[in-house]
Amino acid sequence: MTAETALEQAIRRFADELGQHTTLSPNQFDTWLRDRLEGLERLALPQPSLRDAFRKQCFDLCAYTLDSSYVLRRLRYKPLGYGGDYEAFDALYQSEGISFWDAFAKRQNAVKEFHQVAQLPLTSSRVLLVRPVYRGLVNNLTTFEQIDIVEPEPEAIQFAKELFADVSISFYERLEEGHHTYDGIYAPQLLNRLSSDALPTVLSVLWERLEPGGVILLYQLQPTYALRLFMKWCLDWTLEYHEQSHLENLCQTLAASVRVEQHGDWLRLELQK
Repeated sequence: MTAETALEQAIRRFADELGQHTTLSPNQFDTWLRDRLEGLERLALPQPSLRDAFRKQCFDLCAYTLDSSYVLRRLRYKPLGYGGDYEAFDALYQSEGISFWDAFAKRQNAVKEFHQVAQLPLTSSRVLLVRPVYRGLVNNLTTFEQIDIVEPEPEAIQFAKELFADVSISFYERLEEGHHTYDGIYAPQLLNRLSSDALPTVLSVLWERLEPGGVILLYQLQPTYALRLFMKWCLDWTLEYHEQSHLENLCQTLAASVRVEQHGDWLRLELQK
């Protein structure tokens, strides 16, 4: 049996078993899932040119099981994955976890921690929010003097406008020349979406908009978190990961005072001007 055939058979077996193993206890299921996905990853490593094709095959074969979940269905299909996660996460936080897959997602540490990240831990008066998680903002926004949101997805802007109909917020698809400056900038999903080439430019633009004494808060999901392989093989998501030393060096080029903290599966960076 060739390595390619062995991986294809392992993918088919995994997809067939995925729906059958939902009767396991949560801990048993999570262990089974992690073991199977680690096995697929090992089989795929010697075949880098075929990995994307095999991941796509796994994505397609898991559809019958995973698409039964509203949240996972939204996360699986782009642009409703990256572009639509504003609504998927919102639905997940509001759900009672009665479906198997919603409960599965909610009990993962990275998801629980991100729910806390979404609560906007800023005390600034003029804030810029870059692709925030909107439900986490509901109880916070009235405390700010000025709120601007940068959100490149028009659907996300419309969603937020309906959610915050009674709050004065300005929305932008990109930062424009001569735009406002801020004493707080919050971008919880930015680092995992930017390549190493794009990151210095974007951070420099944000830094220019920050007033002296102001703070930029950034978070990065670490590559060791439990759902990483599930996202790759079952959701067709890939995130960017940046070495902590690289991030710290980049922040120092801005002459920023940097504080880095580990928050479970997340890395928190606070840049002060």
